[in-house]
Amino acid sequence: MFEPISSRRRWAILGLLCLGMMIAYFDRVNLSVALAHQSFKEFFGLTDADRGALNSAFFWSYAFCRSRPVGW
Repeated sequence: MFEPISSRRRWAILGLLCLGMMIAYFDRVNLSVALAHQSFKEFFGLTDADRGALNSAFFWSYAFCRSRPVGW
């Protein structure tokens, strides 16, 4: 019914999963650093409420994607 996965394909899948995890980590870190940096706030003219809305929008969508629909 199912064919076994070759060793090469298994390593390719593992590599893609690790790459995706690294990208997600860098997104989270860069967003928090950018929103705290003074020049970023001045360039975009962000208030504290704007920065909170950006953070909320990112993390609510991130939380939704980390839930069951992605796991399935």
